[in-house]
Amino acid sequence: MINSMSSMPRRYCAATKADGQPCRAAPLRDAAYCFLHDPDRAEDAAKASKPQEAQLAADAAQAKKEQEAADAAARKKADADAKLKQEQDAMLAGDTARARKLQEA
Repeated sequence: MINSMSSMPRRYCAATKADGQPCRAAPLRDAAYCFLHDPDRAEDAAKASKPQEAQLAADAAQAKKEQEAADAAARKKADADAKLKQEQDAMLAGDTARARKLQEA
């Protein structure tokens, strides 16, 4: 069986790379340029050229935000635990006036 695709001429991107060599990527359908060289898609190509860096930065920012929230929650819990301990200590010592004052604070 003969592959009819092999007889079709291969199309290449019309752009020239930074090193002066022709781009050997396939052009977009009905276009002269590949995705990275198509002037109509320059903004999208720029975003796509460094997706890992952008994702890493977004992940780091999210992790920092989550850590700050966890730290704040831990501080709030520690403060509440300390206040409860003071109230319990005052009650155990029979100092009801001090216990009431702590509960009101």
